[in-house]
Order: sequence, then C-alpha cells, then structure tokens
Amino acid sequence: MKTILFVTHNLTVGGTEVIVSKLAGYFSSSYNVEILVLDQMGSISDRLVEKGVKVHYLNRSNGWKLKNFTAFFKIVRLVRPDIIHAHQYSSLFFSAVSKLFFITKAKLIFTEHGRHYPDKVSLKRKVVNQLLFLTVNKATAVSCFTKDALKRNEWLRNKVEIIYNGIKISSLPEVDIHKECNISKTTRTIAYVGSLREVKNPLLLLEAFNKVKNKEDIHLVYIGDGPLRNKIEKRISEYKLDEKVSMLGEKFPATEYIRKSTVFVQSSYSEANSLALLEAQALGVPSIVTKVGGSAEVIADNNGLLVKSNDVEDLKDSIEKLLSDKDLYDKISSSSKVVFNERFTEEKMLSNYQKLFNSL
Repeated sequence: MKTILFVTHNLTVGGTEVIVSKLAGYFSSSYNVEILVLDQMGSISDRLVEKGVKVHYLNRSNGWKLKNFTAFFKIVRLVRPDIIHAHQYSSLFFSAVSKLFFITKAKLIFTEHGRHYPDKVSLKRKVVNQLLFLTVNKATAVSCFTKDALKRNEWLRNKVEIIYNGIKISSLPEVDIHKECNISKTTRTIAYVGSLREVKNPLLLLEAFNKVKNKEDIHLVYIGDGPLRNKIEKRISEYKLDEKVSMLGEKFPATEYIRKSTVFVQSSYSEANSLALLEAQALGVPSIVTKVGGSAEVIADNNGLLVKSNDVEDLKDSIEKLLSDKDLYDKISSSSKVVFNERFTEEKMLSNYQKLFNSL
C-alpha cells in the first residue's frame, strides 16, 4: 500500500486543518496515511489519532533553524512516503528542501489555501520559489483568487489546478442558540462565524449592526474567538448593545449554530474558500459577504449578497434589505442550496483529489 504524508502548519480548528482531516480520513482506506504537523497540535489531531491516523509533531522553533530541517528529514526518512501533500507555504518549503537534499522519490503536491493580508511577497522569496517549485509535481488552489495570487505574487510557473473546498453536512446534536443568547424564540439572529482577528474584520459587522434601524427583533451573534475579542466587547459596551449582541466563543463544529441563524455575515478583508460560508450555503441560510477573494466566487449566482470591503453603510443597507424583503430572502435561501450542490460538496472535492493522486 502506498503512503501519503500530509504536511500542515497546525491541527487546531481552522479551514485548512479541517480539509487536511477530511482528506486523511477519506484516503486512509486506500493509502497508508500519516500527517506531519509543523507547529501546533489540537483537537483535530486528537480525533485523527483516535481514528488510527499516525500524526508526527515537529514542534519547530522560530525561524529557519537547521534543527527544524533535520527533524523534518528524519520524519520523512521514517515514513518513506510515495506522495507528500504540502498545505500552505511553510509546509511546501520544508517538503521541497527535503526533496532537494534528502533526494526522496516522493511526488510532491502543493495546495495553497488562504493568503496573508496584505498579500506582499519579498523579492528574495520570489527568487527562492523558482528553485522550490522545480520539485512540485502538482499544484492546486482552493479558489481562482488563490491561483491568481500564486502566479502574480509567487511567480509560480507550474500549472495550477483549482479544487474548491467541499463539505458535507452531518447530523449533530441540536443547539438552542436563542437560549444560549437569552433571547426570545422569535428573535432573528445574524451570525458571524470565524476567528476574531484583523483579516476577518469582525468590527465592521458590529459597526454596521449598530447603525441598523429597528433592532427590536434582531440579535447579533459572534461565534469564534481571537485577539480582537476584548476590543469587540468594549465597543459593545460603548454602544450600549449588551442585550443585542452575544459572544459565544469558539464552537466546533458550528454547523448547528449556522443552521439556527437567520442570516450569515462574513465581513473579511480577505478570504480564500471559507468552510463556514459553504455551510451557510448548504443549509440555505442567506449570506452577506464582502466582495473579496474566493468569497466572491462562491456568491456569484444570486445565492447571496456581496458588499464592498470595509464599507459600513453598504453592509448595514444589505442587512436591512435582506431582513425586510421576504421574497429576496426566500430566493437567496433556495439558490444557495442549488449552487452548493452543484459546486461545493465534499464528494466533488474528494473525487477531484482522488483524480489528482491517481495522475501521479
């Protein structure tokens, strides 16, 4: 049986990590699957180990230190993979150097997920990339946005295939979002699902919500955690919105919270192919998202509302429009499910990766 080694930064809760977990679980029936984690283990790694997937932990030190590379090489030598699937740039760097100097015969696949914001790449990195990418047999991106970024900012000459993320909605224990927020059953909820950090711009949603008229029967719910939490809570108090906004913290998976929400909002500066947005689409929860990155590709067929990045008034107007126009709400809810089933199912994603592996 051939061996696949998935290389990733972390196995904490995040989009890339969830996709790696899905791939590992699916291919473990036809390949010997092992995972190499560079930086941080987490709840996803615990679940994979319980399922019998072998997880190696590098625990790399800060910077590009020699001991990080020697530790990486030792694991590759131990696993002896036929395919190395590197997710995101640092994973590619270690894997490519391993191929160059350890001279492993493993085929190398590189998958780009998200991009930094702002997306700036040094000239030094661009030059080094030309050597690294010589070792890459196949390159994929989770959206046209990430594919274009690889070509424009990384000078990637290899042909890049787009494989969109895909999800499957599983049956999970029911949640009572109204009870957790201490609000009436008839109150409509606006859900933000994601980390509370700058690139996600969670404060934009709060600013827009504060301007929404007639907030009597609506409630804003933040599902996620991160460095901006204290700043958001402070702003909630300043606006006297303590009874209109709830901070529920990290919920994984957040599927049932999205299902019970009236509207899903994503206010990011940059996105690649958000799994939370795909969940909202699959569940028919109308979405309002900033017109950035891969989100604009998901919401491209009248299956949601697109707003300008960092535009409070545009977001406020879209929230009011969606909550006041039942025909529009129902139309978006219905088209969301149709578009999801055509383009973003887990079955379609896994089939595309299966074809990719078979081609090697």
